[in-house]
Amino acid sequence: MQRIDHVLPWNCPGTERRLSVFRFGNGPCKAYIQAALHADEMPGMRVAVELKRRLRELEAQGRLTGVIELVPVANPIGLGQLFQATQQGRFEFASGKNFNRDFFALTEAIAPALDGCLGADGPANVRLIRAAMQAALDVLPAPTSELQALQRLLLKHACDADVVLDLHCDFEAVVHLYTLPQQWTQLRSLAARLQAGAVLVTEDGGGSSFDESCSLPWLRLGLQFPAATIPLACLAATVELGGMADTGKKQAAASAESILAFLAEQGLIAGDW
Repeated sequence: MQRIDHVLPWNCPGTERRLSVFRFGNGPCKAYIQAALHADEMPGMRVAVELKRRLRELEAQGRLTGVIELVPVANPIGLGQLFQATQQGRFEFASGKNFNRDFFALTEAIAPALDGCLGADGPANVRLIRAAMQAALDVLPAPTSELQALQRLLLKHACDADVVLDLHCDFEAVVHLYTLPQQWTQLRSLAARLQAGAVLVTEDGGGSSFDESCSLPWLRLGLQFPAATIPLACLAATVELGGMADTGKKQAAASAESILAFLAEQGLIAGDW
């Protein structure tokens, strides 16, 4: 396991916040999983604890056949926002912005550089597009807020992943997922394993949420360059792990195993579930 710590800028004097990313395994494929982008949604953090423990075991057993990056606390800013003993993790106090909106639009940033470079070789196109995504994020001007810096870091770790899972919860709900309609077939197994009560699909939910900021560029680039072969190379979903109170160990462990089983189906872990 490799731990990567990013210090967020624009802190108050005498304070410091860090985003911690835990990287497991190695190989040609990559999965990225983050929890609690809305920091007051605890079930995702609880599942991430179980995932981290199990990924360390699987790595020690030599069963990881790809890279899996895990961010158990995707929003250290919101985690520190308390008002009269109540955590407020959905909106940033400083700006009023939703932590899961307004992620950087990769399509518009990289399309000019890709014009004339894409052809019929799908895997080669994927490599070119991912390199362009990373380059576009690298050359952005310095972030003007702590929130902007956080969002860029999360997107930079996720934009080159084959699978992206953003773990959330609702106030009171069954497990449910959000994804692109074109990717529903690939996600059926995950929904079934998690015993999801619903899956909501749309090509663009609006607001530039995290999962769509990872998956939509591939769909939009395919429309912009119809003569090129551009697969939907990032399978992304928001996974709502039930309600706020669904933090029990047994349920969290079961959800973690369901996610690991799905990653095994995607070629990232060896063995059967």
